[in-house]
Amino acid sequence: MRSGNIKRFIPIFFIAVLLTAVFAVSASALEYRDNGKLRVGLEFGPTSPEVTQFHSADGFRVVIFDETTYESYPVFETAQTDITVRNTGNKGALYLSDGTKIYENDNQAMYITGIGGTIDYEDKTYHEVIKLFFKDGLMRVINIVSFETYLKGVLPREVYASWPAEALKTAAVAARTYAIYSLGGKHERYGVDICTTTCCQVYGGNGKNEHPATNAAVEATKNQVLAYNGRLAMAVYTATAGDHTESSSGAWGGDQSLHPYLCGVPTPHETPEEYANGSWSNTYTAQEIFAYIDSKSAYSGKLRDGISSIDVEFAENGYARFITVTDYYGNTVTAKNSGNVRGMLSKFVKSAKFTITPHYSEAGKTVAVLTSAGVVNSEAVPYGHMILRGDGTTEVITASTAPVSYTFTGTGWGHGVGMSQNGAMTLAKNGYTYDQILAFYYPGTYITTLSALANGTSMSDAETVTENTVTETDVPETVIPVMPEEPYVPGENSVDEDYITKIFNESIGGMS
Repeated sequence: MRSGNIKRFIPIFFIAVLLTAVFAVSASALEYRDNGKLRVGLEFGPTSPEVTQFHSADGFRVVIFDETTYESYPVFETAQTDITVRNTGNKGALYLSDGTKIYENDNQAMYITGIGGTIDYEDKTYHEVIKLFFKDGLMRVINIVSFETYLKGVLPREVYASWPAEALKTAAVAARTYAIYSLGGKHERYGVDICTTTCCQVYGGNGKNEHPATNAAVEATKNQVLAYNGRLAMAVYTATAGDHTESSSGAWGGDQSLHPYLCGVPTPHETPEEYANGSWSNTYTAQEIFAYIDSKSAYSGKLRDGISSIDVEFAENGYARFITVTDYYGNTVTAKNSGNVRGMLSKFVKSAKFTITPHYSEAGKTVAVLTSAGVVNSEAVPYGHMILRGDGTTEVITASTAPVSYTFTGTGWGHGVGMSQNGAMTLAKNGYTYDQILAFYYPGTYITTLSALANGTSMSDAETVTENTVTETDVPETVIPVMPEEPYVPGENSVDEDYITKIFNESIGGMS
């Protein structure tokens, strides 16, 4: 029976009295490591904290897993509701709320569970397990969680719970597919599969973050994923596409034939002016644009003093595919593919589907004028006028060739590839089912189960949604969505460009 005191365990496995406890916790620890769980990185990388705190209303259990011997053993159990973890180099020290140090590990992973099943961390509630390990002087905080539980923490942060059920089910299948596709991916060097931001998918934990409508969508589509030609699809998605989605090769380069379902499709049903951040127009000075581009490591120091011109090449679908920025000395910086163009201008545009309008100064040239009273005034002479100087010479004021500001006007929010979250909502409001919506945004794909995909077996009617034949002509032209009064702005699934380039040139096999 637990008490308010710490219940310590001795890591000696041959002591008979501990066999039952060790077996129970050890088996759980092994389950935490793998067996279908997702490693969600809550804190990792250079910004990881030195000190962090956890809360659990019913107390904690801590299990240690030794990654050199592959043995696990319980360390302690306590009914106290708060613990603190400090990074002490490549070690982690655990303290109770009164400051008592109760454990310090040595190159071992700690698995912390709330006895009541949940742990509160940074104002969010997490189910299952928090894993802590320390490497390269950094603390890594990871939520080890089942896919379905994870998805219940994703959907409320990626879409509106008030959207039609078919739109929520569309989001659930896409998010599940993307999460599984991410296993061992771009964050693997940190020991995590996926992060909690728009870099991957926005994850807010569980508990109060969950919503009955989004939970129902996860449960209704349990184990369903999107596939193409017998392989897991890369189901990237975006907040809003405007009137056309972007192709994967147009956004990130690579071989389009490896992901033919990310080809880009017309979306005349979308009404971006009705969506949050769906259409936008902003003006910035040339100096602001220069300073922002120069602040990026890829372009820093390559331009001098300012910008003399910005030249953009657009694809037929309206996405900017190539940009050249030139300074007054002829130095240039460039970006190829719409993902990189959006990255260069990310402070000024919400997507790479924009137009750019230069503006020139209307003030003309300021000159000193000596009046008949002997007073010298500064006067602005407009462009197109002539100055007659006191020495008899003249000068025609001509416009500067360098714009002083630029206006960016565009539609869409995000990289534009794959499913549009707002577009899916609009289709659902018009009676389309989630399999039809997915087939529209990912042409040629179909919904199947993980087991069928993993085993390479033929897919029965019970576990496969037949590929649909939704075409552009089936899509309604105009629908005005009804948004909640105080909407949570949907996130977007943007993907690290280096990682995308890499995986676009690799063949992804079936699950094993």
